[in-house]
Amino acid sequence: MIRFCMPRLAPLAAFAGPGRPRGHNARRLTAMITRLTVLIMLAVVLPVPAPAQPTTPATSKQDRRIVLRYQAGDQQLAFAVGRTAGSALGEISRSLETTVPGPVVVYVYSNREAYRQATGASPKNLEIGRASAPPDVIHVDATGTLGNADRVTRHEITHVVLNHALGPALDRCPRWVQEGIARYFERPTAPLDPAVEALLRRGTKIDVDRLDDDIEAGGERGRLAYTKSEALIRWLVKEREPGVLPRLVRELRRHSDFDAALHAATGMSVKQLERGWRRSDAWIYVLSSNNVIWLLMTVLLLAAVVLVYRRRRRRRRLEQVMEEGLDEEIDQPEGGGPTIH
Repeated sequence: MIRFCMPRLAPLAAFAGPGRPRGHNARRLTAMITRLTVLIMLAVVLPVPAPAQPTTPATSKQDRRIVLRYQAGDQQLAFAVGRTAGSALGEISRSLETTVPGPVVVYVYSNREAYRQATGASPKNLEIGRASAPPDVIHVDATGTLGNADRVTRHEITHVVLNHALGPALDRCPRWVQEGIARYFERPTAPLDPAVEALLRRGTKIDVDRLDDDIEAGGERGRLAYTKSEALIRWLVKEREPGVLPRLVRELRRHSDFDAALHAATGMSVKQLERGWRRSDAWIYVLSSNNVIWLLMTVLLLAAVVLVYRRRRRRRRLEQVMEEGLDEEIDQPEGGGPTIH
């Protein structure tokens, strides 16, 4: 509340000192009263700014595994995210053969600005989820579709489970492996993500040794690095069955070097992993080549031209035969033809 303290006004005669005309003092007093009146009116008319609302979700719901925090009015959205988080936590923990001892705190945001302020993400940063462990906390930007929020939730829950599964060995696990596993568990039974298929069609080459730097760089490089990481993990699971992921986690805890852990878990090195993946999709690279595409288009065009030419030639021959037969029938003499009894 804004308060104004008005000065105590002296009698009008007090402004009339020796040598000062009374009219001059009266005008000064009138101007002072006018200014005070305007200030008071402005204070009444202008709204008092409301205190800033907290950007961190304030409402909470807790069960044995998940603690939800969300803003009032977002209950339905938050409960849907909470159900996804609870089921994903159990499923992924079993898949990676580990346990998460305490509940996971899930912050759900239906406003992009609130997410950005709570996480400290820069305006140019396009991230829509973040995880930390311990403590086990994830932030989910649910401003998009609910299906997208479900995938973000499963992705971040995977990071929490991985943090517990690897423990101190987390630092020895490359970033691309962590992100590839998290992308895999977004939709473990689904085919390759459309973004991965687009990457394969484009034939973009990304070296495994550069994946971590590309992920950190963000932007187009980061998106391509994420899709390549997912493609490598999906190919690895396809070749070695889903049990390869918990084996890789166990070997990462035992070995100080990722190459050694990968070889112990799969029998292949990082370079062999990349070569195997590229070889398995070589036909996609061949068919996606621009030169091959233009060649196929040219062949199809020529085939269409030949087909049209043959049809027209056949039609002309048929018309010619019919004309010749009609001419013979007209030239035939009366009674000279065979008679059918």
